[in-house]
Amino acid sequence: MKISVTLLAVMAGVLFLSLSLLLVGHRHLPIVHLVLAAGVLPLILGAMIQFTPVLTRTRPAGLWITLLPFGATLTAAAVVTALEQDRRDWVWPLALWMMVLVMLLMGWIAKRAGMALDGAHPGVRWYQSALFCLLSGLAVMVLALLQPQYWSPLRTLHLHLNLIGFIGMTAVGTLQVLLPTVAGYKDDQTARRLCCHLKYVLLGSWLAAVGAAWLRPISWLAVPLWFFPLIALLRPVWPHRYQIMRSDHAGATISLIGAIIGFMLTLLSGIPIMLHWMAAEDSVPLFLMLFVLPLVTGALSYLWPLWLRGVDLQRQQLARVLLSYGGSLRTALWLGSGLLLVAGLRDIALPLTVVVVLVFVMQMLVAWVKS
Repeated sequence: MKISVTLLAVMAGVLFLSLSLLLVGHRHLPIVHLVLAAGVLPLILGAMIQFTPVLTRTRPAGLWITLLPFGATLTAAAVVTALEQDRRDWVWPLALWMMVLVMLLMGWIAKRAGMALDGAHPGVRWYQSALFCLLSGLAVMVLALLQPQYWSPLRTLHLHLNLIGFIGMTAVGTLQVLLPTVAGYKDDQTARRLCCHLKYVLLGSWLAAVGAAWLRPISWLAVPLWFFPLIALLRPVWPHRYQIMRSDHAGATISLIGAIIGFMLTLLSGIPIMLHWMAAEDSVPLFLMLFVLPLVTGALSYLWPLWLRGVDLQRQQLARVLLSYGGSLRTALWLGSGLLLVAGLRDIALPLTVVVVLVFVMQMLVAWVKS
């Protein structure tokens, strides 16, 4: 357990560092890969490895699978280096190796699901579908590198499969269980929603990706397919709003709610791009501001203290309070920064986001020392 906590902490640090590099104004491709591949990807793989034993009621992951996100980080760093050196002939073998790592994780999850008594939790299928989108996105990128005449649409397909398919499906599937836990209410409809809504979000993810790459009108079909499950996820929150606001983890809960709202806004980001209010290359920073940052900070605020094995409950609670503090303000600033970016005020939106990121990093350090 100590190893997995250490890796998760390192990956969180890589994520926030790479976010800062991107958000100070860099737009070129290797920096985008630094954020998504070396930061977000291993963080999500680590979360899958952490939660799969819970969803399948099996023992914690062994050493080799726990180290898999670290291997993904090294591979992604090598990809960034190859792109920076303009050596695309190095990239496709690395992408193939990343596909091998993803298939190993898919095989491990399938094995754990088969071991579950009375069947695995339906959230496992969301993880498997998200990894299928990731694997498809990697295969598309290999094809784009081997057929450079199709680079632009295939890169767009790759990006959307990763953002909406892999990251979106993993996050929303986890939030179905995590949000009621953090907010402190019981949701008896979670399993039903996970079973019923998977087909909508999987189809919506592919429509968004294919539409963005080749036929924009198709991508708009993804909006209602995704909005229906997201609104259903938010609906149980309203009756418990007063309980949430009085809770010690109100900041973490509001961050997670803000992430869901931010994801909905991200799905509509094609409108400001189409109207030329926002540059298309700013869609990745917008996704990070509106969705990834509230999601990661909200999840870490609640979960990190639980991963501190050997720490007494009082100190875990102190760490949770320290990390949750200011969560509402953080979320408001990140959503506001996203709207500023949409309005074309990039020079204000990006520095503001970096400042808020650095403040949360300081809170992480204080919580680590205090606990």
